[in-house]
Amino acid sequence: MNRAEKVVWTEGMFLRPHHFQQSENYLHSTLREWGQSQRAYTWGFFDLEFDEALLRQGKLALSAASGCLPDGTFFSFSQPQYGPAPLDLPANVDRSKVVLAIPARRNGREAVAFQETQDSLARDLAWEAEVEDDNAQAVGAATVPFGKLRLRLMLEQDLTAE
Repeated sequence: MNRAEKVVWTEGMFLRPHHFQQSENYLHSTLREWGQSQRAYTWGFFDLEFDEALLRQGKLALSAASGCLPDGTFFSFSQPQYGPAPLDLPANVDRSKVVLAIPARRNGREAVAFQETQDSLARDLAWEAEVEDDNAQAVGAATVPFGKLRLRLMLEQDLTAE
């Protein structure tokens, strides 16, 4: 269940992934509500860079981008492999709009996919990387799982509520 209530942290509690997931849900919900209360249309691109070589081949690809989606989700990537897959532009798209989309947030739906599949509606794809300890008394690197937003470029007419 995806709830937006605050977790109460206590000394000696047995921590499970659920505690951290719920805490993150609360923080994301609070941030979304704050953003929506500030003013309408607080979404869009902060930075946007296209891959011009792929554009000449009839594909729309983002080399780097950052911004905020209409649901309050922030995104940022500075390398193409962390962004959405290129979109093959059909010959008849003269006046079509291209959108940056992500699966809708829904209660009861998986939030993270551990393998990329076309039919998954998870918002994040899990991946791992080695991360160094930031402390002065570092204990070395550790493998940390991350969630990559499953951003997708698509034609506006192909957009669904999901």
